[in-house]
Amino acid sequence: MRLGLVTLLCLTCLSMSCSNEQQPAQAAEPAGAIEVEVYKVDEGTVRECLNCDGDIEAAREVLVYASVPGKLHTKIRQIGEDVKKDEIVVLLDRDEPALKFSYAEVKAPIRGTITRYFVEIGDEVLPPQPMPQKPIMSIADLDTVKVRALLNEREIVLIRRGMKATIEVDAFPDTVFLGRVTRIYPAVDAMTRKGEIEIEIPNPGRVLRPGMFATCGLILREKDNVPVIPAKAVVHREGKAVAFKVVSGRLVEQPVRLGIRDRDVFEVIDGLRLGDPIVCNHIAGLIDGARVVVSGK
Repeated sequence: MRLGLVTLLCLTCLSMSCSNEQQPAQAAEPAGAIEVEVYKVDEGTVRECLNCDGDIEAAREVLVYASVPGKLHTKIRQIGEDVKKDEIVVLLDRDEPALKFSYAEVKAPIRGTITRYFVEIGDEVLPPQPMPQKPIMSIADLDTVKVRALLNEREIVLIRRGMKATIEVDAFPDTVFLGRVTRIYPAVDAMTRKGEIEIEIPNPGRVLRPGMFATCGLILREKDNVPVIPAKAVVHREGKAVAFKVVSGRLVEQPVRLGIRDRDVFEVIDGLRLGDPIVCNHIAGLIDGARVVVSGK
């Protein structure tokens, strides 16, 4: 019995020893290595923009008046409905005591959408001449909208008719709309020293609505297919911009010459090549030659 017990213990120990030898050793991180996130230099488009803002307006809007005196009798078309040019939109009752007239027709002067009624059924309406009167309605073409923006005198001289612009609104935070400068007013206000421009934006889905607040970027320069890196991958030391490449598990401090900054990316003019792995986190505390391990590897 004692011999059998000893034999069993020996066999158990041998089995455990063989089991340990068969398990592959796990790779350990280098002692003192910093875990970093890496971005590979890629191609992209960068834009140098001059920012401004303003309200969305219909590119074309008209007020509709009565051509004869009367009272609003019928609204043939309602707010939000599309109308064609010369389509009848309302009827006016021109009857007076002891006198009977046929209804007066009011037609749409443009193709567009009825955006507002200024009078209600039974209200008196009058022609706009010789004295200003209240209009019956407004009609706007919403397939194209515009933003009117103010620029100071140093900025407005940089703008040209036809210049492209980006437009963003809070209602669609993940969408950038594109438009063009269509008008530059020739005078600068002597009090504010600011001049006005208009940017027109195609609006085929009519998602941009008059009254929305818009932030615009007037594109002064645009470059396609250039090397770009995240702005967070750059730090300035001794007046120079540097990035940190990862080479054989160590950091290499690399001076870089930067071009256009477009929000959160930089154009790289010199110092890095496409595909170079650079660190994009904890940049401020990094030093040249430090050992690193790439996160996720």
